[in-house]
Amino acid sequence: MKNNLLERYKNGEERVVWSEIIASKSDIPEDTIELVLDEMMSRFLSNLQLIKIALENFGYVFTGFDYGQPVGVKYGIPFLEVQEKSKSRINEVISEFEEHGKFPLVFLKFIEFIHNIDFIGYFPSWKNPALLLDSSLFFPIDLIIPLNSNDIHQDNMGQNVIIFSFDEFTKENISGGVGYGIYLTEKQHIDSTVAFYGKTPLSFVEYLRLTLKWIGFPNLELAKEGEIPENILEFILETRSKLASI
Repeated sequence: MKNNLLERYKNGEERVVWSEIIASKSDIPEDTIELVLDEMMSRFLSNLQLIKIALENFGYVFTGFDYGQPVGVKYGIPFLEVQEKSKSRINEVISEFEEHGKFPLVFLKFIEFIHNIDFIGYFPSWKNPALLLDSSLFFPIDLIIPLNSNDIHQDNMGQNVIIFSFDEFTKENISGGVGYGIYLTEKQHIDSTVAFYGKTPLSFVEYLRLTLKWIGFPNLELAKEGEIPENILEFILETRSKLASI
């Protein structure tokens, strides 16, 4: 089972294998799931690195985000800080929030591979896209912990949520809400819905897939026909074609 699932994933059955894992509940050993997650997140990180180079070559300007504006505190987080895989990041968040619930396995694997993401910036040739981009942003652990430790957020059903990103309004310095988060649950799940994101429930893996589909700007999924400049849309489609599926 272990080798079969991983090999099938590597051979192009990514979505089918992941659907089977989700549907299996507890029938598939965790170490088997972890092998697939290792492959998934390795691909995701490689895709991010490819996107970063493509965006820079296209002329996209990475500005980063002034966290805490208008107070003016800037953390200076780089777009993508590539570090060694780190189990310690997993241990940090589990230890900090274990009394509030368990993180889904896919989120823990994500933070093992990814230190942080910050796509905040602009296309010089595209005037005022504003909220449409919703540039991908994922806080590093040393921000996730202090931002959530003193105030565990809850949805309207009272479920605990850990915030990992600002929403599109805050990113554009236009007011803003709670931000996007991941659910903590009493029993650990494989995947989880992204909290406070959009009107249609979206799992964390689907959110990552949407990020890759629109090369770091998931809200472009909502763009109307003709709303994205033709040259930028062509660039997005060309870059997308070079990415590995997760």
